Amino acid sequence: MNADTSLAAALTAEPDPPGRRSTPWAALSAVLLVLAAVTGVVAARQSPDPAPADAPATAFSAGRAMAHVDAVAGAPRPTGSARLEKARQYLVAALRGLGLNPQTVTRTACRDQPDAEATCGRVTDLHALIPGAQHGGTVVLVCHYDSNPGGPGAADDGFGVATLLETARALRAGPPQENDVMLLFTDGEEAGLLGSRAALDAGLLPDPAHSVVLNLEARGVSGPAVMFESSASNSAVVSALRDDTADAASLSSLVYGLLGSDTDFSEFRAAGRSGMGFAVVGGSARYDTALDSIANADPSGLQDLGNAILAATRNLAAANLSATVDDGPATYFPVFGRLVVYPEFVDLVAAILALAVLVTALALGRRRRTVRLSAVLAGGGGLAATVVVAGGLGLALWELILLVRPDYVGFLSGNPFRADLPDVGAAVIAVAVAVVWWLVARRRVEPLETSLAVTAVLAVAGVAAAVLIPGASYLLVWPGLGGAAASLAAVLAPDTRWHALFWALPAAVAVVLVLPVALLLFPVTGLAMVAAPMVLLALLAAAVVAGLAAPRMRRRTVAATAAVLVLAGLALTGTGLARDTVDAAHPKELSMIYGLDADTGQANWLSPYPAAEPFVDHYVGQDSRGWTDRYPLLLAPAYRSGKAAFVSVAAPAVDRLASTPLAEGRVLQLRLHSTRPDATALAVYVDTAATPVVRAEVEGRPVRGGINHDASYGWGWGATFVGGEADLRLTVAGNRPVRLRVLAQTPGLPSAAMDLPMPDTVAGASFPSIQTLAARTVTY
Repeated sequence: MNADTSLAAALTAEPDPPGRRSTPWAALSAVLLVLAAVTGVVAARQSPDPAPADAPATAFSAGRAMAHVDAVAGAPRPTGSARLEKARQYLVAALRGLGLNPQTVTRTACRDQPDAEATCGRVTDLHALIPGAQHGGTVVLVCHYDSNPGGPGAADDGFGVATLLETARALRAGPPQENDVMLLFTDGEEAGLLGSRAALDAGLLPDPAHSVVLNLEARGVSGPAVMFESSASNSAVVSALRDDTADAASLSSLVYGLLGSDTDFSEFRAAGRSGMGFAVVGGSARYDTALDSIANADPSGLQDLGNAILAATRNLAAANLSATVDDGPATYFPVFGRLVVYPEFVDLVAAILALAVLVTALALGRRRRTVRLSAVLAGGGGLAATVVVAGGLGLALWELILLVRPDYVGFLSGNPFRADLPDVGAAVIAVAVAVVWWLVARRRVEPLETSLAVTAVLAVAGVAAAVLIPGASYLLVWPGLGGAAASLAAVLAPDTRWHALFWALPAAVAVVLVLPVALLLFPVTGLAMVAAPMVLLALLAAAVVAGLAAPRMRRRTVAATAAVLVLAGLALTGTGLARDTVDAAHPKELSMIYGLDADTGQANWLSPYPAAEPFVDHYVGQDSRGWTDRYPLLLAPAYRSGKAAFVSVAAPAVDRLASTPLAEGRVLQLRLHSTRPDATALAVYVDTAATPVVRAEVEGRPVRGGINHDASYGWGWGATFVGGEADLRLTVAGNRPVRLRVLAQTPGLPSAAMDLPMPDTVAGASFPSIQTLAARTVTY
């Protein structure tokens, strides 16, 4: 009998009588394999210890770098402020101390997106060059040195500033690199990515065909450091992270997009630049607040970021950078701390292969009467519903948390201070949903059919993901391919004693790929979006338990098991909420605004947060309404309010420079400024119902006309300027008077208007924060 005949006989033969189940040693080996995968994932995520100040000269040292954080992050440094000027002077001196020749470029830049208010500002970018031996290309290291007006920005972006300076020192301490390395410190990132826009407008960046951008950011005050975005063609660029990498996964770009955030790299990427964006993401409760301070900045997170940047810079500085521009998209993910990178199309090939192997296993199982297709479809449909249920429970859990802790509304863009137990509780609930599915399925579906159901969901979803969201498809494709192979092996060898290992291998693959992403999502998305990691954990748990031989339970027993597991998750969450007490180190985050209408002299306290809080409740009542008519830049639909004492604050002022009639309208030239220097931004809005804006210029920079703001109260066009006074040129249609609403923004609240000082158990949220607004209406 030849080989082909033997294979055909094996595929068409009736199944042998069932042999013994997996031996205890096989089951133990399977459990140990999965546990080893979990242990390896957790161990690989540990942040490094900060290197001391006397570390080797060519190494990155958080001990040395923290000195730079101390120097620049003692107080808020928004664009145009004296503190920012002081930080810039420090950077110039530090760069000269490294033997470099720093240069500054000051210009007005505007971010003017469709259907959005324009933001403009006069910014000063700082750059310096570390020359390479060959000058064949340039690695551009970028961070911003301004901060949010409400916080000192020790991590955001003091970590970036310190990393660039310490990386430059380490590079200078070693032999010259092949390529040039450019250091770019941008201004105005917090106001609207103005520094990166200015750098592009001024032509500061080198030829994009021979350069790579590494942008440094922060979304918290501690590690882990994450490479969260990259350019479209990224295979060669991402490969530079293999040596000492930050957390990096191609799924991150998708998650980052869902968060709706932007960084300087957003501007560089839109301009066709190749590169990557990095950030520390731990401790997000302190992100962009007064608590982003030196005292809360974690040197371990800085060390993690610095290790990744220094290694990537050295790799790219030795590479042929012209090969990084059109090298194609990549899929990448960590495996026990090492980065796996391969072309994106491989996922689609593997997904199709997984589907083909699955179909073969199903066909063979049906022929051999060991698999019922109806049972597999039922199990797969149940699993798909289970994933949806896990996501729904995540959304419901957040709403339940808000009922218990309404003050958590201040953490919409990050996790509360002590989120560990609520995160564990959410994870337990997600796993409970998968376990319940498994127990229900086992009442009618055999273990092999259950495993095939999980594999079917992974394989089908993997093909769809490889086409629609290829960067995220690896999470489904490789566990699906492993499951398909294990299913085929189980069908071909029904009598083996090692069935447990068949299912342990794809389960271990799922753990290695999915668990790092789920663990990363908890701090990044926060409790407000805890549904995302819960969906992944439910799918992961289903993959792990699918091959186990669950006992057949009665319906009541399954329901009781589900109740116990869900209650355990809720108990952990509740314990975590109770443990998250409010104190000076862990304050309630809220928004409080002092608003002054300069036309009437009337002042009000405003707060968009509905949660009861003694300090806020002292100033505002329970009734809420919209205030967009008086303060058009306010974003919340309703604010609680209360009367406030009139005090002198920074108020907007407008000087008319010229008014020139046109055939169908006129050109109005104005100068905006503030009555006091502590205002950080000026905003102007036009009543477009009376005089539509055809076009506009801010400090000579053209911005769109038309409607770019909610016109419900007539203010249909608006623009904001940061960094001092601004000249505005408006071209309007018609000859009717032009009605303007102008505002001045100042961080903090006027103490002279307060009869109850802000306690140290209260702090400004990331946005909207603690601020003073003064507005007036001007007609020309």
